[in-house]
Amino acid sequence: MAQILYHFSKSEKKEQLLALCRELGLQTKELFAADAEKTVARLAGLLELSAAKEEKRSFFLLPDLILFCGISSLQMDGFLAAYRKAGIEQTPLKAMVTPTNRSWTLKQLVEELQKESRAFGNK
Repeated sequence: MAQILYHFSKSEKKEQLLALCRELGLQTKELFAADAEKTVARLAGLLELSAAKEEKRSFFLLPDLILFCGISSLQMDGFLAAYRKAGIEQTPLKAMVTPTNRSWTLKQLVEELQKESRAFGNK
């Protein structure tokens, strides 16, 4: 199932994303700070709940993020073009669910994306 998992701190940006996803026929799922210790696979619905282990709770400030799941490169390119055309504020942290990152927690994924962003000279 093609879906966009996201977290935005601004409600206007969230509403713009939801409208765009409706227009493109994409499912959405909002992510929250409380999801920090859940695996990417669990958040994306790739694991049955019974197979998921208990997560510990921790405080984590979740930055704006877009996570693509079950979306082809072509679909992602179309989404990103439509996102820019719609004038939605940029979201530096973006990733696709991969065999490598699906076992990571959301917190681990965000930390890795932030490292990559700093390495490329972004905020």
